[in-house]
Amino acid sequence: TFRPVTPTVYTVVARGVGGCEQLESRIRTGPLRRRLQYPYHPHVTLAFEVSEPELDRAYEELADLDVGFTVDEFVRYELGDEGLWYPARTFALAR
Repeated sequence: TFRPVTPTVYTVVARGVGGCEQLESRIRTGPLRRRLQYPYHPHVTLAFEVSEPELDRAYEELADLDVGFTVDEFVRYELGDEGLWYPARTFALAR
């Protein structure tokens, strides 16, 4: 969990962390370069901005979560004038 800093429960990325870190560092260059508020931490968010009891429940019930998945692409989102995020471009990842 990232509590008390943010109301988030997550699961760690156990395999492929190095690839995630390389991708993040290659993306965060040029106009996307900025100082991060928090260090980059590969994870999958399980619960976010829900009530404390719901965060506790996610933490307890998903403590043994063990899943696998392949990421074939990622999407760059842009923040619209009305405060909503919209997909702007999809990037395919090489295997």
